[in-house]
Amino acid sequence: MRVMLATLVQDRMFRVAEGAEIDLGPELAATAQTALDVVAKPRIRLEVRAEERLALPVSLATPLALIVNELVVNSARHAFPDGRGGTVRLELRQAAPGLGELVVSDDGIGLPDGQQRNTPEGCLGLHLVPRLARQAHASLRIENDDGTRVTLRFACA
Repeated sequence: MRVMLATLVQDRMFRVAEGAEIDLGPELAATAQTALDVVAKPRIRLEVRAEERLALPVSLATPLALIVNELVVNSARHAFPDGRGGTVRLELRQAAPGLGELVVSDDGIGLPDGQQRNTPEGCLGLHLVPRLARQAHASLRIENDDGTRVTLRFACA
């Protein structure tokens, strides 16, 4: 499933001309919804709040889309055990001039103790996220309070 979802993200990105920019809001929203649909947990809903026209070159947008994919799948699979319902949130905004901020959060059970660092143990998806953040030249913060919250900040025009 993880490989299939990553392939879908890559396929969409490869259709964009090299050097072109991606409007992150619609792309990340589509990525998150596809990931949630594939995981097939009907009691989990997605909320998206994205500022209009926050664009990045495809080379930087791709790792951010892959991060969203990983985080949404992780939330859907681990944050809501025993068929519990909940919400996964995707927020994209310009935090300051030239600085974009992407937040993926959930209101689930949070990470087990010892997994709140930037290099968490025990979850392949969370091992990939710091590497993908470096590819996107983004800072990464993982918080574990009333669910899980991952914040990425990156340069944008």
